[in-house]
Amino acid sequence: MEKCKNWIYSKGRDLEITMFNAIFLNDKEDLLTSLTLYLSEDGGFGNQLYYNKVGSTVFETYYALKILIDCNFDLSDDDDILENAFDYLFKNNFQSTPYFAGIVGAGIKLLDKNKTNYKKCLDLVNEVRKNYSSKDLDTFKSYILYASATLDNETIEKIKKDLYNITTNLDINPLELINSPLFVNNELEPIINEKLDNLLESRLESGAWLYEDIDDIETIKKSGTYTINNMLILKNFKRL
Repeated sequence: MEKCKNWIYSKGRDLEITMFNAIFLNDKEDLLTSLTLYLSEDGGFGNQLYYNKVGSTVFETYYALKILIDCNFDLSDDDDILENAFDYLFKNNFQSTPYFAGIVGAGIKLLDKNKTNYKKCLDLVNEVRKNYSSKDLDTFKSYILYASATLDNETIEKIKKDLYNITTNLDINPLELINSPLFVNNELEPIINEKLDNLLESRLESGAWLYEDIDDIETIKKSGTYTINNMLILKNFKRL
């Protein structure tokens, strides 16, 4: 853990440092502030948060919300930032994107229950449930975020079944789709354990994981997030 922390602190962006602090030190004070570095005037997130370009996108705003969910972020005094982000998402018709379910789930988890955007997300829950799908991986990952945020048991059970089928039929590493045991059934458990062993073995001496075997600025940036995600998986599966 200490090696990983030192690598993140020396190589990571402020975002990865605050993610590490939130997940492993329960210090969430600066998490939302670090995300505001990627905030646009229209309320959305972007500006090289994920894509290497300027301006906000629906995906990167969804990605920012996923970071908050993964870090178990609680509503704060800065809730206007989240309200503005959802204003942006509704204006840009996020309901027609693969990220629909995850955004709705994040809204229910993160927004002030007395605000309009929370109520608008709540009104969309039945549509989310009705349109559940695992045929497209982006949509499936969005439903995983929705279920993680809301703990919707019906959706969790559907994901458990489909995750096993996707893993075995498409030869996909399930740890690329989930970061907690919430969605693991008995059939999938042996596969998960093998993948966790492989993940531990692939960690570098520095305590990090390189996104690619290239030591440039862009790869280091992605490797920071990749390392945090892998550490989160190990933590949630009690392998640290």
